[in-house]
Amino acid sequence: MERDVFSLFQWITVGFALRDGLLAAIKVYLIVRYDVEAFDRAIVIREGIGWGITILCMLGFVRISKIISERENRHHST
Repeated sequence: MERDVFSLFQWITVGFALRDGLLAAIKVYLIVRYDVEAFDRAIVIREGIGWGITILCMLGFVRISKIISERENRHHST
């Protein structure tokens, strides 16, 4: 059970790191390709990707909360 929680925390951390790396790479690509005019596109793309990954991370935290809650319920019922 604890392994599941630890593994989820690791994946959430990877998700945050990937989000930041991906957003930086997109920003660099758009600026190199389209120059400063890409700033508006970059904002829209970055916001969409940022929210998407953040939602996935939040779902991970919800899952961790459920795992911990189930474990506590089993512990108290025995």
